[in-house]
Amino acid sequence: MLTLRWEYVDLERGLLRLPDSKTGPKVIPLNAPAFGLLADRGEARGDSPWVIPGAVAEERLVSLAKIWRRVRKRADLGDVRVHVLRRGGD
Repeated sequence: MLTLRWEYVDLERGLLRLPDSKTGPKVIPLNAPAFGLLADRGEARGDSPWVIPGAVAEERLVSLAKIWRRVRKRADLGDVRVHVLRRGGD
């Protein structure tokens, strides 16, 4: 997600069109929450080509570490890793 560019987001069809993944080009359908988040974000994106822009203009966010620490603290999640959430708790 950190390298997702707006040019890969197809909100009209509700898809991500990734030109390169571990297995080559990939089309990913968006579920309703992801679509809503991207649609809202798209309206306020400004000039950045990145879906998750960094603090410096025209650059992307490089790491979620600081943000994830704040989220964990606010949600009282302890030492939960993003990977665990992504994989469904393994």
